[in-house]
Amino acid sequence: MKARYRPYNPEEGYFTFIDPEEIKKNNPLLKAIDTFVEEYISVEPFSQSARNEFEGAPAVHPRMMLKVIFYSYAKGIYSSREMEDRMRWDPNYIYLSANQRVDHSTICNFILKYREEIKAVFSRLVYVMAGMGYISLDFVAVDGTKIRADTGTRFTGNVEEFRQHRGKIERKIEKLLHHTMDESSEGQSLRKEKLDTLEREKAKIEAFLTEVEKEEKTPRGKVSLTDRDARMVKDKDSKYMGYNCQMAVDKENHAIVGAEVFNEASDRGLLRPMIEEMRGRTGEDLSRTDISVDAGYFSRTIFDIAMSRDWMFTCPKVPAKPESDSGKKTGSGRGIAGWR
Repeated sequence: MKARYRPYNPEEGYFTFIDPEEIKKNNPLLKAIDTFVEEYISVEPFSQSARNEFEGAPAVHPRMMLKVIFYSYAKGIYSSREMEDRMRWDPNYIYLSANQRVDHSTICNFILKYREEIKAVFSRLVYVMAGMGYISLDFVAVDGTKIRADTGTRFTGNVEEFRQHRGKIERKIEKLLHHTMDESSEGQSLRKEKLDTLEREKAKIEAFLTEVEKEEKTPRGKVSLTDRDARMVKDKDSKYMGYNCQMAVDKENHAIVGAEVFNEASDRGLLRPMIEEMRGRTGEDLSRTDISVDAGYFSRTIFDIAMSRDWMFTCPKVPAKPESDSGKKTGSGRGIAGWR
């Protein structure tokens, strides 16, 4: 006896219906972000910088962009290309974008153009969550991570190294200008291309050195001419040009109550600015908050802040390493030993 089955063809195209209420009902995170942006966020700060009242194409609505970006970040999606792709097939993104398509460059430009407005929205979100009881501020953990800057080694160094690099470039230019062995059109074209590249590199270095001489202040450590704000940071056993990203998280619901990026390699001097960051975001003085940090923050600053504000800190003490028979200090690193 032969069995009968319903027709089945997964390759066949079809239309699907997206019910907004059903989407929100089955996705509490999406509903929370959607409600927050609609009810608590004004588009006026975004409209002030728009210049298309009488001419130009209509801009993408900031509410839509904020919803897509916030929802993506909450789901661990940081790629603008993936956000663009999900607006094409993901029902959650189709709802948040009202079935509008924006490319990845539009998303990146929005974040760059409205970075201060987005930070203000984040502050507003923390206020609202605190008012709804999602943030208690009884116990907050502060920690950081290093991220690599988008720089190369060619234009990274200190002032003296850049002066030496400029000298090497000048010698290469001099050598190319006096090189006459290959007079073919192909050789001349190649030589001109090399000269143009070297001249651009020299101009880039000279602009930096001129700026340093005018300011009469030598930058500390190495700098990158590609990203002037980046500094040399140490992450485990490697060093690279990058940033120190700090974050404060509330214990109750793991809500981020403070976030900032620094170009300081060490965490020691970052506790005070992070406290000010949290106070600005939450509107609280944090006098009843137990702030937890790891051994990397251990310094006199902690004691000074605690005494001046009567704040509570949880931080492992950094013990001195014991000395071996040879006189050299041994044992675990200070971070590991501090927790023991």
